Amino acid sequence: MAASLPGRHSLRGATSAGGATPAAVSPSTTVPSILSTGADNANEPYLLIYFPLSCPQSSVVKLGPWGSGDHGSAYDITVAPQRLESISLRHGFIVDCISFSYRDRDGKLHTAGPWGSTGGVGEETITLGPDEYVTEVAGAVGPFGELTHTVAWLKFVTNRATYGPFGHGDGTAFNIPVLNNGSIVGMFARASQYLDAIGFYVLPF
Repeated sequence: MAASLPGRHSLRGATSAGGATPAAVSPSTTVPSILSTGADNANEPYLLIYFPLSCPQSSVVKLGPWGSGDHGSAYDITVAPQRLESISLRHGFIVDCISFSYRDRDGKLHTAGPWGSTGGVGEETITLGPDEYVTEVAGAVGPFGELTHTVAWLKFVTNRATYGPFGHGDGTAFNIPVLNNGSIVGMFARASQYLDAIGFYVLPF
């Protein structure tokens, strides 16, 4: 686990289901951001992310994962993301798999996934517009069959629309709104037959 991100507020308890505490890391340099946590109610913890105007645009913050820390295989990207272009999911009762495309700081397009299996009864693709970016992700992590942690559902909110929820399983909810000109630009995960855990890369504008 990487060192906690410096700032005026500490992470007051874990908001990650499965016992993981959000950590700040970066494929380039760590962003000197301020993070705080709280809860709208007992069932929906959230993580607020504040970016100072002086944050370097080449830096990203890695948050999570939410879900199982040891089941399935770990998946991640190797080039730091700059802009999220599309998200694809397969889902039924829970989220079966996820993939996405993103651009790096040089504008080169990369694809990641699919992470998970081809199960589920529905497949959705979110294609972001030229001026559209993800400002919030919500979801839940809960048991399914013999598994103690799976991603039960996911919802993506942009500056233009709300997509989802995808999946409708039960579990511990999480909510990640990004404040002060930041956006979610990529993901990492653990997956096997289903999506076991999900985490996010966040970038200041």
